[in-house]
Amino acid sequence: MWQGRHVTRHEGRVWLVTGASRGLGRAVTEEALEAGDRVAGLARDVTSLAALDRKYPGRLLALPTDVSDRAAVFGAVDRAVAQLGGLDAVFNNAGELLAGMVEEYTEEQVHDHLAVNFLGALWVSQAVLPRLRARGAGHLFQVTSKGAGEGRGGYGLYGAGKAALKALSEALADESRDFGVRVTILEPGPHATTLGNAMKSTPRLDVYDRTRRRLAAEAPPLGPVASTRKSAARILEIAGLSDPPIREPLEA
Repeated sequence: MWQGRHVTRHEGRVWLVTGASRGLGRAVTEEALEAGDRVAGLARDVTSLAALDRKYPGRLLALPTDVSDRAAVFGAVDRAVAQLGGLDAVFNNAGELLAGMVEEYTEEQVHDHLAVNFLGALWVSQAVLPRLRARGAGHLFQVTSKGAGEGRGGYGLYGAGKAALKALSEALADESRDFGVRVTILEPGPHATTLGNAMKSTPRLDVYDRTRRRLAAEAPPLGPVASTRKSAARILEIAGLSDPPIREPLEA
């Protein structure tokens, strides 16, 4: 089994990437490997990372991990540090998209969504911070979204989770800088990813049919879609800065 096998140590940064199997997480994983870095790639299903392991032998550690499981996250970070020798940069990216009206959310959907989009990011932050703090260095990238903190009809819970993550990350940036740990809050706009294809939806109440049509008609044009590779290259560039920005929009 190639997952978790020994990873060769050499010069270069060590990354931990959540949501590494697709989208922006996959692009950052590829960009880091291409740059000669090593990556611990976390995802619920790491099967799609096998091709990268073959292309960059000895530099990718794929760890099947559900970020909503705090114990699993801490275990994965421990394993990454043990096999890769440390951590330099963390791309805290795992997330999902949920559509629906506020009244329509089921209790299970609310718990499951926030467990990934908010609590998952919190567990990763808590797991890596002692490692980075002990080194007196490191960079934590927190992925929110463009317009985080603004409510948009039909996506209220998604926006609420990202707003909470943004506030938490602002506090984290203030708390960690005395230890030499940098935090950058990334605010992606539309990207060419498969996130929309994996979007979950609430059970629909017919009473909101007219509202849904109105929201669709009033929605602004999507605008240019950003390249995941271009954004990934920018993230690696920021990781190399001595004074990185606290907030960084990622748009076309």
